[in-house]
Amino acid sequence: MKAEYLTTINQMERLAIISAEGPVTPRGFYDAHEELRRLPDWRPDLDFLVVLQPGATLELVNFSDISLHSDLFRSWNATYRNVKNPKTAVVTASNIFTAACTFWAALRRDDWRVDVSFHPDELSAMRWIQTRREELAQVGLAAG
Repeated sequence: MKAEYLTTINQMERLAIISAEGPVTPRGFYDAHEELRRLPDWRPDLDFLVVLQPGATLELVNFSDISLHSDLFRSWNATYRNVKNPKTAVVTASNIFTAACTFWAALRRDDWRVDVSFHPDELSAMRWIQTRREELAQVGLAAG
């Protein structure tokens, strides 16, 4: 089975969405990020929702390449998500939850600027994004 990455933008929810299934890889996710950026509704202030579908696996992830991909994602985020407090919610099935957390933890080492959270379903992920937006808006109001 080949990995598939579906990229969409939901302007109403201010979300860039990557839905992935099959044996996903860091390079596949990077290419999906690039595809999002080429969509006509792309904006740097979109939060991300990454959904690892029930058939997604991390079997092809080569953890020895993580530092290379970490640098690529760090540069991509600095260039194309250059807003204050970007957020990414990751939805993953329980069978790969621990592996997905380990994968992202390895990617976001050393001063990662994107706030990332893991969730068992999209409703939980959307609640987290909305709560973080509200918290950040309150902090902004208090500072202003």
